[in-house]
Amino acid sequence: MRKWIPNLVTVTGMGCGFVAILVAHRGAVDASLFLILCAVICDILDGKLARFLGVSSSFGAQLDSFSDVIAFGVAPAVILFEASLHRLGWLGAAAAFLFLAMSAVRLIRFNLDASLQERRDFFRGFSTPTAALYLISFIVMRDLLPAWIGVLYAAGLAFLMVSSLPVPSFEGTRLSPAYLVVALLNTLILLLSPTVWTFAWWNLYALFVLSLGYKRRPAEG
Repeated sequence: MRKWIPNLVTVTGMGCGFVAILVAHRGAVDASLFLILCAVICDILDGKLARFLGVSSSFGAQLDSFSDVIAFGVAPAVILFEASLHRLGWLGAAAAFLFLAMSAVRLIRFNLDASLQERRDFFRGFSTPTAALYLISFIVMRDLLPAWIGVLYAAGLAFLMVSSLPVPSFEGTRLSPAYLVVALLNTLILLLSPTVWTFAWWNLYALFVLSLGYKRRPAEG
């Protein structure tokens, strides 16, 4: 039964993404964002549990990717459109779909590139949970920022997910768990207190962590 424990956590994260879509459609956008944050936590835990229990498998890896498409691709794209981009009609729908499509491409690329799976200190391009958190930061501010900024967020994040930008994971150094905890706390603060200052702080912290990753980027070749 040990091998099913990480998979159940993965499916829980998938369920959080599914329910987030349902509640966003009913107008409870803020509640849907908390559910996406819960999905991020599930995505962190399932891999750690699999390695701790010694039950890592190809099945678990594929299930995790399918879960990520729903929780960090479909759900954020739908919530973004429901919360803001619907004001722009087809342009908003296209931007939301672009984010979804590139999240799927990013996950497929990761699954096919064995060299990426061998090292856990860096990702090539934004991971889908990272992109989803960035998108959440805009959705939280949807009433204070124009919808066209959401289009730029969606398009920019879509590009970053399929780019070759070295992005630090939260498993590469002893300080990485601290970066992760602070990132989750910053996201929670932004969700609870959406102001210009908390929005600016969230993005500045994220850029700070990415700058550290750039300085420590792996050598090419």
